[in-house]
Amino acid sequence: MRGPRRARAPGILLAFGIALASLASPLRAQDDPPMPELPQRFSVALGGANWIWDTSPAGTPSVGDATSINVELESLVTPWLGFRLGGGFGRPDLRTETDEVEVNQYHVEVLAVLRAPGLLDAWEITPFIDAGYGTLVHDPRRAGLVTKNQSMWLYGAGVEWDALDRVGFRASWRRTAAELNNVFDPSERDTETVDADRLIWSVFWRF
Repeated sequence: MRGPRRARAPGILLAFGIALASLASPLRAQDDPPMPELPQRFSVALGGANWIWDTSPAGTPSVGDATSINVELESLVTPWLGFRLGGGFGRPDLRTETDEVEVNQYHVEVLAVLRAPGLLDAWEITPFIDAGYGTLVHDPRRAGLVTKNQSMWLYGAGVEWDALDRVGFRASWRRTAAELNNVFDPSERDTETVDADRLIWSVFWRF
């Protein structure tokens, strides 16, 4: 009689363990926090900008106001800090008292962006400020004149509106201080600082 009882004991213990495991599994599943969604860390923006130049110092060619095409790639390090790589192309005029020429204007810039997420969440709007450094190239559209590669410092502010899940709109103002060269004089090496305001608008896609 003792043999069959001993044989049934391991089976009863095994069944009891399986039952406990089945009861514990739902409890563990309920306690586990939901998996967080991956943030959309990158964005690509395409748009334009109005360049509004200040008056140049005497002896420095003045730059005509013009519209440029802009592209920006942004990477978010945190929700409140990001970095942007931008570039653009336009065709302003450079003028002196005696001459005038249309130029191909290229620019490349790198900016640090401080954002304020949550400040205007009710409207899906995020304010930001930015600052950085860039290069401005003036390539005259006339033979015999020299191309000038010039540095510039930047700062500004703007807002982003997340209209859809991944698509939004951006509007900003950016102040630019450019060290301009004289494209009409190949031997000229001196530069003059000329400021410009940029009004920038774009559509961006996050991914």
